Amino acid sequence: MTSMNASGDSQSLSIKPQLQHCFMAGLRFDTELEYLEEQGRWEPLCSEQDGTSIATAVQKKISLLVRINDLLRDAPQAVPETTVEWQSWLDEAGAQYQAKTLESSLHAMAQPLLKGLSSDGVMLVQLALPIEGKRWMLVTGVECEHSATRPPKLRSLLVFDPQVPGVWACGHNARVALPNNHKSDALGLQHTLCIYRTLDGGYLACTAQRIVAMY
Repeated sequence: MTSMNASGDSQSLSIKPQLQHCFMAGLRFDTELEYLEEQGRWEPLCSEQDGTSIATAVQKKISLLVRINDLLRDAPQAVPETTVEWQSWLDEAGAQYQAKTLESSLHAMAQPLLKGLSSDGVMLVQLALPIEGKRWMLVTGVECEHSATRPPKLRSLLVFDPQVPGVWACGHNARVALPNNHKSDALGLQHTLCIYRTLDGGYLACTAQRIVAMY
């Protein structure tokens, strides 16, 4: 890409990195947050459910998303603590999903997260927050810095916190902003100091304990 200066010489224009949001498949938010259920209908993610059993619910990715959201919202005391416990939760229902912890360094975390968002899985992040303690949230999207010369760089996790009200026409109700410096790039996410930001301007320092992907 070139431009001409006043003397007619061409100059190369530097292409600035772009910030892009990428959200999980089967989710839309032109009004309230909705998911695509297996019959092809869009349904509100946060509506009251009809008591579908775990065994039935986890047969499909979309139903798994709903079931986990309900668990995080309505029964936080029953939420699994570790990746192993999440796998046991899935196994009890006979689900064909594997739970694994994403352990890449920050500079390499974008690709596995983008892969998870485009798969038939669900991803969760566990944060350690002041006063509230540890809490799991749905990772509904990511904010990445894209450049023509290097792989995407993760800037923020876009999360849906079931303990916080949803936001109209938005696929997340909070974000987890990651450190943006070269020293942090080589570190893993676990215990990384981050900023938890709600969309009304509130923020808290927190640490990211782990990200669990189920697909």
